[in-house]
Amino acid sequence: MEAQVPLIGNFVLSSNAGTPDDNGAFDLSWTAADRAQNYSLYEYSSYITEINGSLTLLEDGITDISLALSSYIDGIYYFIVVAHNAYSDTLSNCIKVDVGIPPGNFTLSSNAGTPDDNGAYDLSWVSADRAQNYSVYEYSSYITEINDSLTILGDGITALFFALSGYTNGTYYFIVVSHNVYGDTLSNCIQVIVQIPEPESTPPFIPGYSLYVAISMICIVSIILFKKRYKFNNN
Repeated sequence: MEAQVPLIGNFVLSSNAGTPDDNGAFDLSWTAADRAQNYSLYEYSSYITEINGSLTLLEDGITDISLALSSYIDGIYYFIVVAHNAYSDTLSNCIKVDVGIPPGNFTLSSNAGTPDDNGAYDLSWVSADRAQNYSVYEYSSYITEINDSLTILGDGITALFFALSGYTNGTYYFIVVSHNVYGDTLSNCIQVIVQIPEPESTPPFIPGYSLYVAISMICIVSIILFKKRYKFNNN
């Protein structure tokens, strides 16, 4: 009578990765395979149907039924787990993980005065990792989300600054949004107060005023000269 071979039972691999995963960190987990002693985890760039030398072995001799992965960049990855015992190996299903990370955090600032005294200033921001372009928005109060009440000042911007001008007295709020194909990231919201000084007033024009001043000066000079001549003649 042939000895019974303790074959490994089927099991299922899954992941808690998002669709797509937005940070490149996720867990793979699988159901326990009957009679399995340990597991191996493999990765590849396309769907896996067999174990061969083209695959990347991520971990071997695993006795848990989960493994944390991190530091994945944008792309599509395929994973499979193999259950082992002394007699056989059994493959799990192959799963796909799509990693698509939105732009990183970044900071918005301005060279406007405090307050700004001419209504012309630049907005500037640091480069956001993975950003393809930017949009600039304005509103009359602090901005916490992007909605239809905001005024979009510029879209599809690839530079890291945006020049503004023609602002009158008032308080304005600005925010920048960075974009890529996987999502959007908001900058901080900044406030700019514009307070343009009133122009200096000029004295009102009085007809004949300049002529009056000139005649007065001539009279004063004439009196001084007359006094000097009179004094000289008396001496």
